[in-house]
Amino acid sequence: MSTHTDPQNPLPSAKPTILELAARLSLSKGAVSRILNDKGEGFSEETRRRVFSVAQEIGYVPNPLARALATGRSGFIALWVQTLVTSYHAQVAHAMEEALETHGYQIAVTPFGRFETRREKYAGTPAGVDGMIAHEIYGDILPLLFRGVNRKVPVVTTGIFAPMNGYDHVYVDLSGAAEDAVRHLVRSGRRRIAYASDDIHSRSQDTRFLAYHAVMAESGLEPELIGLPGSDRASIRSALRDTIGEQGCPEALFCHNDDAAIAAYRALCDLKLRVPDDCALVGCDGIPDTEYLPVPITTIVQPYAEMCETACRLLERRLADPDADLQQVTLPALLEIRESSLASPQQNRHLP
Repeated sequence: MSTHTDPQNPLPSAKPTILELAARLSLSKGAVSRILNDKGEGFSEETRRRVFSVAQEIGYVPNPLARALATGRSGFIALWVQTLVTSYHAQVAHAMEEALETHGYQIAVTPFGRFETRREKYAGTPAGVDGMIAHEIYGDILPLLFRGVNRKVPVVTTGIFAPMNGYDHVYVDLSGAAEDAVRHLVRSGRRRIAYASDDIHSRSQDTRFLAYHAVMAESGLEPELIGLPGSDRASIRSALRDTIGEQGCPEALFCHNDDAAIAAYRALCDLKLRVPDDCALVGCDGIPDTEYLPVPITTIVQPYAEMCETACRLLERRLADPDADLQQVTLPALLEIRESSLASPQQNRHLP
């Protein structure tokens, strides 16, 4: 069976099969299957390299169903993430896809946002996945993960929330970087420093919120909270424009996330206010967008790649040994200072 495209006929022929691959290699189908599925311990490294080289040459792609039957594994990992609309969550999904690919897995993404209004419509985790990674999952959503799953699969949780009992967890600690961010604004000479977030009255246990209040208290400064209408940049921009127009502009804004910081940047521009001279800006998450504005935004950078790679390692460990002790890995976020929060010439004159 030929798998090459005829120049006179651009339509490709049928996909090559494992039988064709075995014939080209002068090996049995079973031998090729064992090597492709990492069960060919009795074969030389040269033979293994030749199998993968010829497979790539003829464009052979293993049938996932056949592989699942042969190995008991599908090669798919489910990622549960709140949404794919925000840049932050899309960044997490992208980093997780790359990490899983490095470990030989494919990703199946399920956004769980707005679950309260769509709870009964969730089909649950895709059938046949080998494991699940749940990013910043809420406790009452967890049962939804297992809807439609007829066997127990290992779960690793990730993100800034505290770990839940019974699960391996990769915790991203924002507290140190958040304290550094507020102290940086205080040292720059700013005194009216506001904290802007959606769901502002439910943030009392959020590490950013706690860090903001702790540093403001130690600096003898009065906290100022600005409630935002959600995560949509356009609505945040409009709301901040109205709030600043009515209450005056704070000297600095510490935003709950980077989407809010980018929206704040646009609101300040709408009001003909300058960043950082009239108002300093700090965001959180470290999404790439923050670096590509006329005035790059200072942000707390989350270690996406390291978090996802660590989650993959914990999941592989759990797959290999379901009874292994639970593990929690803590990764610190880091403050990256950029132009949006530097001291202006006027503020420099008042610095000690």
